[in-house]
Amino acid sequence: MTNVTPPYLDYLSAKETDANTEVELFEEGDYDVALNYRMKNTKWLVPIYSYYKIFFKFSVRNGNCMVFPFDAVTKSELAYGSATPNGFTFDLANSRYLDVYVKREVLADGAIGLTEDTRVNQTVKDGHAYTEEGIYTITVNNPSTGQQTVKKICVGTNRELLARMR
Repeated sequence: MTNVTPPYLDYLSAKETDANTEVELFEEGDYDVALNYRMKNTKWLVPIYSYYKIFFKFSVRNGNCMVFPFDAVTKSELAYGSATPNGFTFDLANSRYLDVYVKREVLADGAIGLTEDTRVNQTVKDGHAYTEEGIYTITVNNPSTGQQTVKKICVGTNRELLARMR
């Protein structure tokens, strides 16, 4: 659903008289702006009106490239390299245009001993709890700026996993 503001019918004279006109701040999104106005020419016996329209579109995008993982139980923010036995959730801070992926790796027996094996590689869901044991790599891409941020978080108490976080 788009936000539709009722038309202000006398904008130009309002600016001359310091009328209470309102400008609102909107978050990320795509916007259409239209300014329809008419000008009255009274130098003739009968007033003549000329009608004009200014129309443009613009987009607002987040210039940041961050997401905020929080411990699923304590709700404290987790930094890169954090370990939590509880798992974590995300706050995407209403950034609808970031590409956010999470990869979970676990330890598996391989030919040369324990190796990291990918079990999950998917897009992040805002508010979803990631509680299964493993090393999580969170990758955030901002297509508007070309920037990328990576965070790693360990979930669980396995000493081998914790050692691989260093």
